[in-house]
Amino acid sequence: MQILDRSIALGILLTSGYGMAASGDDEKILTVRAVSEPSPEIAQLIDKIAQPVIVRVASGVTFRELIVRQCGGVTESYIELIKDKPEFKKSGLDGPLEEGEIPLPACLYYFKPFDAARVTVRTGDTAYGLYRMKTGGGGTESELVEFFGEPIEDLSKLKPGKELPIAAVSLPVSLPIRPGSEALIEEFRRIDPQGLTVREARSVEGEIVMGMSTGEIAASDDCETPSAPMNAKAVYEAYRFSKELSEDEDINVDGGRANIAIVDNGFFGALSNTPADKAFDGSPFRRKYFKADSEYTLAQVIRLDKVLQPINYSYGLKPDLESGHGTHVTGIVLGGPDLEPYFDRMRSEPWASIAIINIGLGARSLIKGSHELLLAQLRDDNRYRVVNLSITHDGLLDRNVRNNYQNLFSLAENTLFVVAAGNDVGKDVVDKAIIPAALGGAGVPNVITVAAIDGKHKLTKFSNVGQNAVDMAAPGCEVRSWISNSKEIVAMSGTSQATPAVTNEAALQLSLAINAKAATLKNRAISSGDLLPESERGKTVYEVSANPVRSLFLFKDYLDVQDGDSVRSLLGEIVNMPPLTCLVAHGKARKKVEDMFSIKRAEGKSYFFGGMGIGRIQPPCLVVDEGQAGISFVATHEVLSTGEVVKMGTPLEKVWPVERVINFVARTPIDELR
Repeated sequence: MQILDRSIALGILLTSGYGMAASGDDEKILTVRAVSEPSPEIAQLIDKIAQPVIVRVASGVTFRELIVRQCGGVTESYIELIKDKPEFKKSGLDGPLEEGEIPLPACLYYFKPFDAARVTVRTGDTAYGLYRMKTGGGGTESELVEFFGEPIEDLSKLKPGKELPIAAVSLPVSLPIRPGSEALIEEFRRIDPQGLTVREARSVEGEIVMGMSTGEIAASDDCETPSAPMNAKAVYEAYRFSKELSEDEDINVDGGRANIAIVDNGFFGALSNTPADKAFDGSPFRRKYFKADSEYTLAQVIRLDKVLQPINYSYGLKPDLESGHGTHVTGIVLGGPDLEPYFDRMRSEPWASIAIINIGLGARSLIKGSHELLLAQLRDDNRYRVVNLSITHDGLLDRNVRNNYQNLFSLAENTLFVVAAGNDVGKDVVDKAIIPAALGGAGVPNVITVAAIDGKHKLTKFSNVGQNAVDMAAPGCEVRSWISNSKEIVAMSGTSQATPAVTNEAALQLSLAINAKAATLKNRAISSGDLLPESERGKTVYEVSANPVRSLFLFKDYLDVQDGDSVRSLLGEIVNMPPLTCLVAHGKARKKVEDMFSIKRAEGKSYFFGGMGIGRIQPPCLVVDEGQAGISFVATHEVLSTGEVVKMGTPLEKVWPVERVINFVARTPIDELR
């Protein structure tokens, strides 16, 4: 067994709590990863070596749920460690617990899927590499055969697209060591000298994707024109209209709050060490949009010797363009200054519940251990449904970081991760292994990697790109938000400003249909978008930018159509459309209405977005026979230029030539929203 045993200035404990804690000075941290299922002897030693984890418990949660979140599964050896706790004697494994705090024994994370979990082989994958990604282990031939359940001959000739069963998934954890436990670490090494059960997992370093206004790479012509501001009134009208329909469809009858996590360098939007009813006084942010524990810290925290607070004022920091980055991002997630006047008018308000995960303490560099912390914080997909990630790691320096994020996205399959592409002046995120941005794309249903566009709807010079991984774009030039608890508005540019715009869009959708899956939210964000100019084609997967207004009409088919000299925006139901012919990689293919997410037209060309039949939107294909087809559509409502939605006195039934259809977006299937 190989163990990382070192002293660092700031250690981070991975737990199933809701925040982070900083250790004392010179705290010793043990960073390890289970390679195979930990034995009872290993479990007992981990408990003796590592300090217990203080877990915040919500009312009604069970011990089984807490253990699965922290350790991946329940074992008899772990039950042995907690059997004498008063809470366990009272509630047992499956009885409801009372709200409060419980110290739990530390453990390694090792998850054995209950269902037949599978991994899809990609170009360049090997059985050895996939085994290492899922377990961290080296993998002998016999281990590979046992893990995947297939002959070594088949495993040595893997082809892209093949699905392999996986027996287990492990993740690295960082554990604070008990004082005087050095002898036990030597005992640990004696039990597993070859590293067959546990191996070293070096803590991963990373950075916040900072705004261009900080001067990181900024040039005078990076943003030729500011991005267009949000049409807040139209967003409000679309949300209000769809909220009424969601209630008619018995969706979110009691209202819904989108649980959002913002992973960044902290928050200045509220005062620290201030009573809850005063902390947000004078701030453009509202307390009701933020998660809060009994101390109103904006996110429940994990305690070691100290507490790492979400609010940067706790550390004597002052807001500026760098330290206020996370605050600026948070403002955009909430809709920014444009949507702020409508906050109090939103139905079922508050629509968002935000947790601040501060992994930068106002700085550009991530604090040590924050990567492992995120793996623990975010792998439970019932806690946060949308996660905004403005962070980056160099996957060329540390190949394990790719594997760790892939495992995280696989485990938290019902969480939508919205990721900044990065500001490295047009680099391809896959070629440069920019992680986690390089993990987006058509094959990953719960990750959206976001590039930035300017006011001319073109990709900015600073934005990274990626035909196979950067999914879409959003406004990222001189985006207005706040960097403190004052109402002063500051403009910043970057993909980290574009990303929260997509997070805002997805979270608004989720609040309309709180049971919507991550894949459904991704499908909707892309299918409702606007085509990028032809000059920008081939730089992103789906070649669209976000359209928050259109995305909110979940319950109606949507049609933008040229009608004489004007463009009309209609809501209703598509009746029929004959098959269309599309150019695809291998030639031509017929596309049917049943498989259609969207049709979009720009610069004299129409593009078909399919995949409805498999529940996963596909990249667009060029339609070559649109002149022969029309969309039969029954309109019941019209969206006016003011954003107001009005009901037609008489439904309008008409066949519109595809050549006149600027945007058709199919409604989201109702069974995906309930």
